[in-house]
Amino acid sequence: MKEKWISDAARDALWFSAKIRFELSRQSSRKKEYEDRIYLFQCQDSDSAESRATEVGRQQEQEYTTESGDQVKVRFLTVLNVVIVFLDTPLEQGIEVYSERTSPDSSVEATTTQGRR
Repeated sequence: MKEKWISDAARDALWFSAKIRFELSRQSSRKKEYEDRIYLFQCQDSDSAESRATEVGRQQEQEYTTESGDQVKVRFLTVLNVVIVFLDTPLEQGIEVYSERTSPDSSVEATTTQGRR
């Protein structure tokens, strides 16, 4: 018996995980920081997952002021990878499940929306 709280479209959608890289720049420093985050989201197929990951990354761009008054800008750089995830528990769309500060020359091979690097 199907549960009534979830639509057929949502039930049939696949879950994906995307590792997304962001650039953090501070007004007080010329040094750039990089942060990798992993997000979960649903798509109907793997063909649309890469563009959905890019959309999630762009939605996370922001500017804010730290407690010490420093301006920080978070800018989406690229989608590093997208993989299908098999879950047996309902989750919230676009949930961040991982975050890591990293250098731009890390050994992870980046995949951009225009193609592979």
